[in-house]
Amino acid sequence: MIAIALGIWAGIFASSLANGVNKQRLGNVINSQVSHIQIHAKGFSDNFEISKRVEGGTAIIEQIKADANVKAIAPRSLLTGMVASAATGQGIMIKGVNPEKEQAVFKLKDNLIEGTYFEGTKRNPLLIGKTLAKKLNVKIRSKVILTFQSVEKEIVSASFRVVGIYETADARNDELSVYVQKKDLDKLAGLPPDSFHETAILLKDDKQLEATTEHLQGQHPDVLIQNWKQLIPGLAAADIIAERMNYLLLLILLAALSFGIVNTMLMAVLERVREFGMLMAVGMNKTKVFTMIMFETVFLMLTGTPIGILLAWGTVKYLSVNGLDLSAYSEGFQNVGIKPIIYPFLTPDYYPKVIILVIIAAFLAAIYPALKAIRLNPAEAIRKI
Repeated sequence: MIAIALGIWAGIFASSLANGVNKQRLGNVINSQVSHIQIHAKGFSDNFEISKRVEGGTAIIEQIKADANVKAIAPRSLLTGMVASAATGQGIMIKGVNPEKEQAVFKLKDNLIEGTYFEGTKRNPLLIGKTLAKKLNVKIRSKVILTFQSVEKEIVSASFRVVGIYETADARNDELSVYVQKKDLDKLAGLPPDSFHETAILLKDDKQLEATTEHLQGQHPDVLIQNWKQLIPGLAAADIIAERMNYLLLLILLAALSFGIVNTMLMAVLERVREFGMLMAVGMNKTKVFTMIMFETVFLMLTGTPIGILLAWGTVKYLSVNGLDLSAYSEGFQNVGIKPIIYPFLTPDYYPKVIILVIIAAFLAAIYPALKAIRLNPAEAIRKI
C-alpha cells in the first residue's frame, strides 16, 4: 500500500512539475514577447525592413479595440540597429513603444530591477536588459549610442540615457532588445507617428485565440494578423508534446508500479499454495479463485490510491501557491526562458484520469498471479511444504 501510494504521488507530482514548467515557459513568451496576437505589414517579418510598416495604424487599432475579446493593444516601431557604449557595441532590435500601452499588454514595468519606467530624463530615455547592461558595462544614467537606418535610408546615430534596467525569464531575449519611446524613435527615423511595424494584442479569453485571429484577419485583409501559435510554431508544438509527455511519464510510472504489484501478488499466491489447494479440493471452482485474486489486488490498489492522490493533491496545492524555489540553478533556467521558481499545475480533470489508469493497471497486474493460482493442482498443492 505504501509503495502504491508513493508511486502515485511521485507520478502525479512529476507530471504537475513538468506541466508547471511548460505553462510558465509559454506564459513568459506570451507575456513578455509576443502576446496572444500580432499585426504586421505583409513581408515585414522576412527581413524587418523599415519601409514595411502599417500606415493609418490609429484607425486599425481603434477598430480592433472595439472587439469584445480584446483586452489591450500596444503598437510598436521596430528597427534593427546597433547599441554602443564606451566599452563595446552589439547588434540589437530597437523597440519603440508607448509606455502606457506597452505596460497594459506586456507588464514591462513589472520586470524593472533598477531605475524607473521611462522617467528620470526628458530626452531619449531607454530601458535595457540586465544581461546587455552587464555586457556593455552601463548602469542607470549611463549614455549609449543607438545607430540605425532611417526611412530615407540614411544612417542615424543618437544618444539615449539609460533610465531603467529590466530582467525577464529569458536572458537571451534581454540581451538582444532595448526599449525606447515610440515618439522618440519615430522622430529620429522619420517614421509617421500614425504608423507601426508591429502591434501586440492581449485577449480576455485565450480560448478564443483562433476564432479571434480569423475574425480580425477577415476585417483587415491588407495586413498580416497572426496568433502566437502561427508566429512561433515550435512553441505550439512543444506545448502539445509536453502535454503528451506528462501522460507518458505517468504511464511509465504506473507500469513500474504494476511490476511491483505483480511481484507482491505473486508472492502472496506462492505463500498460500496449500490454502488454494484446499479451497479447490473442497469444491471452489477456478473462476472464484481467479476472482478472489483479482479483487484482492484491486482492493489493495483502491486502498493505496486515495492516500497517494491525497498526498499529491496536497503537495501540488501547496507548491502551486508558494512555488518550488530552484534559485540555485537560476542561470540555467534563464537560458531556456524559465524563472527559477516553478509552480506545479494540474487541471481538475487530471485526477479522475489517474484513478481510471490505476484501476486498469491493477486489473492487468492481477492477471498473471491469478492465472498462476488457478493452474495449481489441488492434490499437489495440499502436500506443498
